[in-house]
Amino acid sequence: MQDQLEDFVRKNQDAFNQAVPDSKLWDGVEKAIQEPPKVRKLWKVTKFAAAVLFLLLVGVVVGMYLANQQMSNQQAEYNLPEDYKETQVYYTQKINLSLKKLENYQRDETLEKDLQELDQYEKELKKALKESTNKEPIVQAMIENYQTKIQILERVIERLDRQPVNHKKVKNEGIQL
Repeated sequence: MQDQLEDFVRKNQDAFNQAVPDSKLWDGVEKAIQEPPKVRKLWKVTKFAAAVLFLLLVGVVVGMYLANQQMSNQQAEYNLPEDYKETQVYYTQKINLSLKKLENYQRDETLEKDLQELDQYEKELKKALKESTNKEPIVQAMIENYQTKIQILERVIERLDRQPVNHKKVKNEGIQL
């Protein structure tokens, strides 16, 4: 069968060489060569989006790792008991949530002073914890310190929520409404 094909091609070689494709065909080929296909453009956009998503994901993972590492280092530095670590995370999150609620308001100087005193007391307790062999009373004092801070913040938030809107001091405007 292959021999027949070869014979046919040899016999009709002149006809094959004389045939000229239509000019519309060549115009289509030139156009296809000059313009990149839409699929290529879509592929480039997809690759770029995937790269950006990957970088964001890496950033989030690294950020979470560093935050956990920092918390672990802090806990290891003070040789905290294992059961206290979870308690510390719980209270820290609760305090941060309360502070976030207060971001929209101008904070009173008295509140700032109280929070600074509680933070200083916490530092002293952590120092004592590092040096102490009997950690239980110090850990209990730290928990009470967290609870006190939360109670203060919750009372301030409650008072602000009870005030009429026109008496709230908004931080962003810097004026009393």
